[in-house]
Amino acid sequence: MRTRTQIGNEEHGSAVPWLILILVLIGLAAAAYWVWHRHKTTTTPVAGISMCTSSDLSLAMGTSEGTAGTIYKHAVVTNTSSKQCTIIGYPAAFLMNGGGSVLGGGAASNSLYTPSVITLAAGGKAHTVLGFPEAGNFDAGICSAAASRLRLYLPGSTSYVETAETDQSCPGFSVTAFQTGT
Repeated sequence: MRTRTQIGNEEHGSAVPWLILILVLIGLAAAAYWVWHRHKTTTTPVAGISMCTSSDLSLAMGTSEGTAGTIYKHAVVTNTSSKQCTIIGYPAAFLMNGGGSVLGGGAASNSLYTPSVITLAAGGKAHTVLGFPEAGNFDAGICSAAASRLRLYLPGSTSYVETAETDQSCPGFSVTAFQTGT
C-alpha cells in the first residue's frame, strides 16, 4: 500500500521534467533578448553622411597587449576616401587561410564597449579589439591552423576589409564594437 507522501512525490516527479523544460526555454529567451539588445544599433548615423563601405576603408593591425592567456590586438580601419562616412557596431571577424577559406569559427562579440556612431573624416581612424586566446593553452586540434589574413565584415554589411594576420582561431576568439582612434 502506498502512502500519501509516495503518491504526492509521484505526482510532483512527473511535473519536474516539464518545469525544467519551461525554465530552460525562459533562460534561452532571456539570453536571446540580451544578445539582440546588446548588439542592436542604439544610435543612428549622422544625417547626410553615408555608412562606410569597404571601398572607403583600409585595414591594418595596430597595438597589442596580452593578459591572462589572451592577446588583445587593435584592428584599425582608416577612411581612405575623400568624404566622411560613419561606422557603428560590431564587425564580423574571421581568420582566413591563403586560399580564402575561413579557419575555425568567427569571433564572438565582446561587449567591452557600447556601440556608438563613429564619424570618420578623410584619414580618420577607428578600431576594434580582437581577443586571441593563446593556442598553447589548448589541446592539439582545438585551435585552427595559423591564418594568413584577417577579414572584417563591416557592421550590417557584406562589405569587408582584409589585412595580413597569422593568429589562430581558438575558443574565446572575440571582437568588440568599433571605437574611435587607434
